[in-house]
Amino acid sequence: MHSNVVVYRWSLLCWWWCLGFVFLYPSGPMVQAAFDYCAASKDLCQPPGARHVVCNGRNFGPVCQEPKLIKMNERYRKQILEFHNKLRNNIACGYFRRYAEASSMEQLDWDPKLARMAEYNARTCTFAHDECRNTRKYRRVGQNLAINWFYGVNMTASQAIDKFQYHWYQEHSQGKQKLVDRYTLPSMQAGIGHFTQMIHADAHRIGCAMVRFAGVMKGRAVTQYYLVCNYSEGNVYERPVYRKGKRCSKCKYGCSTGTFKCLCRKQH
Repeated sequence: MHSNVVVYRWSLLCWWWCLGFVFLYPSGPMVQAAFDYCAASKDLCQPPGARHVVCNGRNFGPVCQEPKLIKMNERYRKQILEFHNKLRNNIACGYFRRYAEASSMEQLDWDPKLARMAEYNARTCTFAHDECRNTRKYRRVGQNLAINWFYGVNMTASQAIDKFQYHWYQEHSQGKQKLVDRYTLPSMQAGIGHFTQMIHADAHRIGCAMVRFAGVMKGRAVTQYYLVCNYSEGNVYERPVYRKGKRCSKCKYGCSTGTFKCLCRKQH
């Protein structure tokens, strides 16, 4: 599993960041699962024997100190969707020097089920990908993670979300078109997995959860945020992140007439 660490130090505060993403191998035929996600792990999850995140239960994990689940209200949902869709639109339009236009890029919408699956992970207060977070509808769910700690200054949940998303986005400078045309080992080694997850053309739904909790780092009391975002489609090995071509040329209903004019128009 790849991760990136960025450390910031000032005289009055310290922020520590760690980011993680997950990639997937192509899965077999989709099988309808039962509502009991834990019991249905063998049908929902790859590889065989993987444990579904729902099996964790909804209690906070043993390492959580003074935990608080950040309610993903309309403000936070809008913040996440706008950041992602603006990035996706700019990629699809061809505004990035290193990347070609996208022939078909979907607009992301919020998915409560993916958000609920993310909550099971976030409640552990442990920076680690779960083995499986698939739903009955989405069988190749991708995931981005981010965690930080800080002291000496207060950081709001909104500020933390912005920082996390910005660091995911910043990976674009480490990549190039060849690495998104086919997601392989060089793509992973380039350290762009969070960025490619954000712009994955086949991902059209996202759901996130975040927890704030207390901790101790190097003998100092700190506060931490842990953000988990699940996507309806993940980085799949040996498959394209998106297909290059004239913007919207492969969209079923052409370009959107809304804010994000290089993303595919939705059927109403």
